[in-house]
Amino acid sequence: MAYARWLCADPDTRGEEPLPEHTDRRVISREMLQTADNVLRAVADVFDITIEDLTGTGRHRRASHPRHIAMFVLRTLGLTYHTIGAILNRDHSTIVHGHRRIHRRHGEDVEIANQLQAVCAELGITYQTLVSARHR
Repeated sequence: MAYARWLCADPDTRGEEPLPEHTDRRVISREMLQTADNVLRAVADVFDITIEDLTGTGRHRRASHPRHIAMFVLRTLGLTYHTIGAILNRDHSTIVHGHRRIHRRHGEDVEIANQLQAVCAELGITYQTLVSARHR
């Protein structure tokens, strides 16, 4: 949880680095942070990449497609675009684009549906639960 150092909402985290100047200062609860960490780990495992690849600046398909999957899952689980942006080091409009991209394609593209099912299996939830709970 490299991003947890500066996203943690708990004021009892003495000794941690101060928030960087450019950081979005919205409060992110421990539950949201744990959910995000679980999703990022699941996506990283399914796509055989690192969490740093997901949160990094790389724009190659090897990192960007899994990042879009993570955006979709995080938004579907109830995190806001701004929160997801803070976690993935992206602007909220980038998160909207990534979420919409997967949302439009997962019903038609078997490969994306299979990838989402694999992420759901890693998270211990069903694919049907994920797609029925999605935010529009």
